[in-house]
Amino acid sequence: MSTENTIREHILDENLMILASAGSGKTYQLGNRIIGMIARREVDPARMVALTFTRKAAGEFADSVLTKLAKGALDAGDAEKLHEGVGADFEVGPVLEKVVRILPQFQLGTIDSFFSQIVRGFQYELGMSGGTFELIEGQKLDLAMAELTNEVLGGLLESKGGEEFVAAFRRATMGKEAVGVAESLGQFIRSWHGHWKAGLDLSHFANTERFSHLPKAAEWEARKDELIDELEEKLESHEWHRKDAPGAMAKQLKIIRSHTTGSGVLTELKGMFASSLESIPGDGPVRMKFYKEFELGEEASRTLRELVMLAAGCELRQALERTEGIGLLIERIDEEYERALRSRGLLSFDDVKILLGQWRTDDEARIRRELVDFRLDGRYDHWFLDEFQDTSPIEWSGLESLVRDETGEGEKSLFIVGDKKQAIYGWRGGDVRLFDRIQESFGDEMTVAPMDESYRSCPEVLALVNEICGNKEVIARLFSPEVAARWDWKDHLAAREGFHGEARVESLKKEEMNDKVVEILEEIGIGKKKIQCGILVRRGTEVAEISDHLRAEGYDVIEEGRRKPLEDCAVGSAVKALVGWLADPADPFWDEARRMSPVQAVIEHRYEAGKSPWMELLTEAREEGFAMMLERLVEPLRASLSTFGRRRLGDILRAVADYDDSGEGTARGLRDWLSGLEISQPPGEAAVQVMTIHKSKGLGFDVVILPQLSDDQVPDRSRYKVARSPEGWVMQPPARWVREVFPE
Repeated sequence: MSTENTIREHILDENLMILASAGSGKTYQLGNRIIGMIARREVDPARMVALTFTRKAAGEFADSVLTKLAKGALDAGDAEKLHEGVGADFEVGPVLEKVVRILPQFQLGTIDSFFSQIVRGFQYELGMSGGTFELIEGQKLDLAMAELTNEVLGGLLESKGGEEFVAAFRRATMGKEAVGVAESLGQFIRSWHGHWKAGLDLSHFANTERFSHLPKAAEWEARKDELIDELEEKLESHEWHRKDAPGAMAKQLKIIRSHTTGSGVLTELKGMFASSLESIPGDGPVRMKFYKEFELGEEASRTLRELVMLAAGCELRQALERTEGIGLLIERIDEEYERALRSRGLLSFDDVKILLGQWRTDDEARIRRELVDFRLDGRYDHWFLDEFQDTSPIEWSGLESLVRDETGEGEKSLFIVGDKKQAIYGWRGGDVRLFDRIQESFGDEMTVAPMDESYRSCPEVLALVNEICGNKEVIARLFSPEVAARWDWKDHLAAREGFHGEARVESLKKEEMNDKVVEILEEIGIGKKKIQCGILVRRGTEVAEISDHLRAEGYDVIEEGRRKPLEDCAVGSAVKALVGWLADPADPFWDEARRMSPVQAVIEHRYEAGKSPWMELLTEAREEGFAMMLERLVEPLRASLSTFGRRRLGDILRAVADYDDSGEGTARGLRDWLSGLEISQPPGEAAVQVMTIHKSKGLGFDVVILPQLSDDQVPDRSRYKVARSPEGWVMQPPARWVREVFPE
């Protein structure tokens, strides 16, 4: 039986989990499920809740349902397709009318917004005695956290517990003072505070009992010289395979001798030291490599192994102590957070989720949650959860008591759709193991069906995907046999016949990359044919770099991400110079910058000699607003702007109009308003769209180019910030070489 037939047969099962690969049509099936529940099961749409992670995906929910019903109501052929999708005949018109009438109450949205609605409606039941609730996010939350951090770092230093706090912070940053923490203290605190808010306390930060066998951090300094001297003595009798090998080994040992725990010095070691790590945890001779692989003698191997294990053990011990320091620091941060924000009803999205999941932690929270569930159970019965691979345990905990029918009374249903391979929110708590836990929990009550046929990609592309992502031998070598054993892979198939294309892999030097992208665009005819190309990169900085390069080559490019419109184009620079001069005409820099910009020619043409352009422009801005004044001033330049320049000009003028609406109305205020202006550019209709791989999820293009990939990104351990055990304890990991010695 085909995948499509399997889904059609089970689309209205009471509890259904669909494991849907990319491009397999999960939104299509989600629409079928909703329509079928209304048409065949006669479910009231007001008793349905459909949740996903982004507003875009939530909008697709509604579009899918309404578009299908509208087409089915107008065309008999579309109605027949709809009947096939849900496995029954029904009158489409009445179902469409029912959905349209209930649309304002139809719960199709994000999981964040749904949780926020519950907290807003049940503040008393959830223990928020203040009677107010304000959801803070984005820049407002960042500012609040920055102020909080300043209070903690400033106020607590003057308190009675100041010395304790300083000790905690030093332990938190031990050996890391100049690496990341000082540069990004806010991000550091937010990351660890997230773990704390998710239910961890001080007992979960590190786990010194589990690692009680490790040496004390101070033992490295006490014993390293003795061990290195002993190793050098034993290496004197070693028969080297190259004359220059003893000198290379001596350099390696000199670096090791200079190492202090937490300094990071040993991360500089390459060659022989790095090649020995694989055989250090085992027994027998240590294998090393210097041009070719060789083995040390038994005595030298024993001493080198003891030396490396001592260094690694001390590094791991200090990582544990550092994590305990982080715990003390975050405990103080959370106390301030409770005082300054949470107790006043100012909650972030994370706080909202945690508040709804607290029913598992203590009896009082469980009783409060039962009051909420009792009222909501009478309102919602049928649940549709999209992109489930990105759901966190705390989010599922907030939903589970509503989704499960523990009493056996009434009719409830659950629809889950997701793809373990597309999990991208692990950094914020997403846990793909929830699929397995829910299957075990529901048992025979849950139907599980795969969707592995792709309507988005051609066979040539899917063959490349299958060859790379389905190779468990390579996955085991790169990530570990345990990961390979958990990698639940089924080859993707193309659903459409006669749909062909090309998949190409080329190896280039980094400096050749951007020119090669231009060559490919010219080869395919992007910009000349009606073809859309997506260029996907890993980092936001790469988005800006390649977008600027393509614009210089004459391509109209839309880029995803946040850019500063006053800094990335000529018209932005001209506006910046003009506003700077209006704010401070005595500043020679802005005066000269304005004179050198294209705006100067317009000013000279508009204003006679003897008049003050500065005064005239400010008077105009005061009477009509800065946006109108600027638009009139740059209008003569519009024809000379590129498509990108005109788009940027629109972005800037909209921002200036927002400033006018704020009511401040001064040139200096506008200068400050624009100084930090950043805009987000969503995907549009341009022939070329550049974005991060993260942001491309769910989109489709005729051509996709993936530049800037490199061998050192797979596996990518550069963002390995937190180690977390299944039991719940967390740790700030030591250096990568230490993790290779203690892989578990």
